[in-house]
Amino acid sequence: MKVEQPIHQDEVGRRLARVCGHQRAGSQIQRAAQRGLRFGKSAGRLAEHRQFWTQATLGEIAPRDRGSLAQAEMVRKPEMICGRELAAAARMVLTRNLALAREELVVETARLIGLARVGEYVREAIEAAIDQHLAGEVAQDHLGRLKLKQP
Repeated sequence: MKVEQPIHQDEVGRRLARVCGHQRAGSQIQRAAQRGLRFGKSAGRLAEHRQFWTQATLGEIAPRDRGSLAQAEMVRKPEMICGRELAAAARMVLTRNLALAREELVVETARLIGLARVGEYVREAIEAAIDQHLAGEVAQDHLGRLKLKQP
């Protein structure tokens, strides 16, 4: 979990199924994964945020590049990427570029996490992450581009 977090609870179930030699995560395996996650949370080792799990002491989220993964991998789907991770990627893009039009920010954020195409669902997920998690950190410059506010 140190390398790959936050991770969606459904993906935890899929990984558990593979470890157990199953092709898919049926309801029993998903329930077992949920029990394990809840136990980790009650022990103070895991934290949950909207179906995404991390170590309790995660700190800042580092966006991961999913570009080398097969297209069929579930962790490439926008609903399987935590909004906080997408926001962290957008923050990194703005740090590197200073200011970008919203559309450019969406495209560059998708590229940073390894998504070559920005379809409707990817766009919606990234825009929602910007709106929900970066609203207090970004401002528009005189050209209408988004930039990080000065500390």
